[in-house]
Amino acid sequence: MDISRLSISQITTNTWGFEEAVKNYASRGIKNMGVWVDKIEHLKGPEVKGILDSQGMRAFNLCFAGLFTGGTQDSRDAAVDNTKKTLELAKEIDAGFLLIVSGPTLPRQLEESRGYVRNALEALVPFAESLGVKMALEAIHPIDISRWSVVVTMSQALAVVREFSSPCLGVLLDFYNNWWEPGIETLIEQMANELLGVHVADWNMETLGVDRRLLPGQGVIPLGRLIRSVEASGYSGCYDVEIFNEEIWSGDYNQILGDIVQWFKGVEVN
Repeated sequence: MDISRLSISQITTNTWGFEEAVKNYASRGIKNMGVWVDKIEHLKGPEVKGILDSQGMRAFNLCFAGLFTGGTQDSRDAAVDNTKKTLELAKEIDAGFLLIVSGPTLPRQLEESRGYVRNALEALVPFAESLGVKMALEAIHPIDISRWSVVVTMSQALAVVREFSSPCLGVLLDFYNNWWEPGIETLIEQMANELLGVHVADWNMETLGVDRRLLPGQGVIPLGRLIRSVEASGYSGCYDVEIFNEEIWSGDYNQILGDIVQWFKGVEVN
């Protein structure tokens, strides 16, 4: 796989600041990154764009906004307002899309919680269209339904997105969160028009959990096969490596980036 299609999510090198990450990614020939909102809070949008441009980098995505399922109307309204501000930031830094995390379920109110997500998107889709900024809804593994997301499968995410039929609303495929889903490769074939991005990490069978991700190629997910399915669907975007793992975060980032680049270049797509 050509390295021009590799992106590194900032969380993978969690202890690096934004400027440090940009310079180090670029020095490895990596030209795309997943920018995290909390890592650029000290900068204005044009400053972020300037730092990226100075190294020939681009923001493949901006991570993240959403969390629409609060227990009060005020909290849900605040989440929509915050997402609008983050959409404006995404426009300022010319991000490929803004990643949307739906929010967790309220106690004993799963369907009501999912309704709040739809309500929020009804307000946000026209706003995103007015800005010309895309949003990508992520489905997160059901183990995190009470912490992060009531959207737990790609089939659910696609169903939500297709309710709106907007060019500014699509899905993000996360191999770590979605590889287990029955029929996932068939779904991939069917989501060509909605797929805005792909997250990559590997699954550790010995130590499970959302914060125990492995570098690609070190776990049990059939990443090569899934990538070939994505490529066959017509996807031409980046693969954004996103790792949550305290051990990796405390490791040698230069070695980690080298391992990722070596793995990515070795992926056969034909």
